[in-house]
Amino acid sequence: MMNKKINNLYFLISYILISVLLILFNYFIDPYGLGKEKIKKLEKLNLNSVPKDMIYTYVNKTKDVNVEVVSIGTSSAYSLFYSDLFHCYTANKIAILSLPELSSFEIYNLLKYFLEVHPEVKQVYVAVDVNTYFYNLPNKNLPKNPTNLLQDFIKLYYSIDVSKLSIKKILSYFQKKLNNQDDRYYVNTKRKYFYHEDINDCIRKNIIKLKDINSLLLSKNINATYFFSPLHSLYLSNMYMINQLDKVENLKREFAKITPFYDMAYINRHTKEPFQYFWVDVIHPTPFINDKVYDVLVYKQPNSEIAVFVDSKNIEEVLKQQRKLIEKYIVENSAYVEEYVNSNLTEVEVESYGELRKKPNLPPDCSLMDKCIVEYMGRF
Repeated sequence: MMNKKINNLYFLISYILISVLLILFNYFIDPYGLGKEKIKKLEKLNLNSVPKDMIYTYVNKTKDVNVEVVSIGTSSAYSLFYSDLFHCYTANKIAILSLPELSSFEIYNLLKYFLEVHPEVKQVYVAVDVNTYFYNLPNKNLPKNPTNLLQDFIKLYYSIDVSKLSIKKILSYFQKKLNNQDDRYYVNTKRKYFYHEDINDCIRKNIIKLKDINSLLLSKNINATYFFSPLHSLYLSNMYMINQLDKVENLKREFAKITPFYDMAYINRHTKEPFQYFWVDVIHPTPFINDKVYDVLVYKQPNSEIAVFVDSKNIEEVLKQQRKLIEKYIVENSAYVEEYVNSNLTEVEVESYGELRKKPNLPPDCSLMDKCIVEYMGRF
């Protein structure tokens, strides 16, 4: 009997010791990058690097950080709204609350909770991904409720998943040291979107939620700037050719009834070629036009090369001009557009079709994620 008690005691002590070591291991490795001091020092709070089920955990960890500016939207907003450059422009800490396929319902819930944790927020940039408004996106990306302290602790330091990530982080660090490979990036040149649902019904539901988002920001006296993310000319040409451009136009009409916005979803020099360097696919631009985006959104400097300011008064004239630009583009690039529109790839093939391309030879001290890419555009 005595031996059994001693064995149980040894087991308990061993269990506690291993648990403490595991917690310390995960705490110092910090694979999610959610260490308190790390978050305080960050120039941006970036949700895109956080697992979906830990979004609220991350938000809770940022409560002691002063954040006055927020950008929220889907992956297209994230690819456009390059936060490092924003910090250089404004010296403000910005929270990037943009995630792939974030529905308007999730945007509302996430924004509402973030503003409860950060009542100091003064400016919110709300990005609209036209394509997302055409789908009934499942509300599965975010946890239903903010997590509590015990759940946060387990997720961050005492779960099998986080321990695996800690080990993976260590291994990847040494692997990078051993493998100094050239950077390449994936270009899905043939991605197309298929609409199997009633688009008008999707638009109606999303517009209702947009009203809630707008009301939320107005009730808190927060300055809101809305903008439609850019669409590549092929996307707009395809919508025109399959007689669904009116869906894009109706979305903008309904939006203008609620709030003015900056429209970047039309054909201009930045939504054309060269596709292979400056577009991931037809709705995701690489951050090559950021300085011009910030000129418009932050400093309110008109620039028809990148955005048009739209409200209920000028919406019809804007749509009329944009349709003419699409028609002109189709005429001037008929073979190119027809090849894209008539592509018979299946949805599975569309997702996997693409190729690895080397980055272009850029000027010294310049990268694809740098504002000087704008100057590089002039070489084409």
